[in-house]
Amino acid sequence: MNRRRKPLTERNYRIMRTAYLKVGRDFVDRVKRFGIQVVTDSDLKKADVQPVIDAYKQIVEDTALRFARVGRASFPKQRKDLENDLTESRWVRDIRGNLVNLTSQFSERLYGTAVDELMRVAQIYIDQGISTGMSIESIADLIVKDYLDIYGESSKWMARHVAQTETIRASNFGTKEGVNSLGVEYTQSWLATNDGRERETHAQAAIDNDHIPSDQLFRVGGYECEYPGDPALPPEESINCRCSWTASPVD
Repeated sequence: MNRRRKPLTERNYRIMRTAYLKVGRDFVDRVKRFGIQVVTDSDLKKADVQPVIDAYKQIVEDTALRFARVGRASFPKQRKDLENDLTESRWVRDIRGNLVNLTSQFSERLYGTAVDELMRVAQIYIDQGISTGMSIESIADLIVKDYLDIYGESSKWMARHVAQTETIRASNFGTKEGVNSLGVEYTQSWLATNDGRERETHAQAAIDNDHIPSDQLFRVGGYECEYPGDPALPPEESINCRCSWTASPVD
C-alpha cells in the first residue's frame, strides 16, 4: 500500500506547493498595487486562498477514487465485474458525494491556516521595518522584494504536511468506500507500518483490530474511528499517520 502511496504523495505535494506559491505571489501583487494597507487595514482576511482549497479537494478526490479502484480490485471474485463495470458512474458518483463530507471538515480550517501564514510572514517584514525606522512605503517595497523568500520556505512545509496527511486519509477512505461499493461481506484490519517509527498506539491498534467485523469501529489510543487517518481521530492520532485499512472476504 505504501508503495502505491509514495509517488502519489509526491504528486500531491507538488500540487499543493504550486497552489501555496500562487497564493503567495498573488499577495505580493496586492501589496505592490495597494501598499502595506492590505495588512494593516485587515484586508488580508479577504486574501484569495481559493487555489489552496481547490488543490486540496483535487488531491483528496483523485487519491480516494484511485484507491477505491484498488479496494474493488482486491476482491478477485469481482474481477470480471470490474472489467465490464457498467455501474462505475454510479459508485464513483456515490463516493464523490461522500467526499463532500470529508473535505468540508477541513476546507475551512485549511483556509484559515493559509491566511494566518500570509499574515505571519507579512508581520515579520512589518516588525523588521518598524524596528529599523523604515517608512511604510519602504516596508511595502521590502515585502514585494523579499516576501517569497520566507513564505516560499514555509509553503514547502505546509504543502508537505497536507500532502502526507491527506494522501493517507484519502487512500484509506477510498479503499474502504471501494470495497463497500461491491456490496460484499468482509472483515477489516488496521495495518501498521512497523519500521520503528510507528506510534505505539498504532502498533497496538494493529493487534487489537485484526479481522474485525466490517460494521465495527476501530479503537486506537482510546478513540473510535472507521479507518486510519479518520477525521474522528484527534490530530495526535491522525496527522502523518502511515497505517492502512485492509479488508478480507468472508468465505
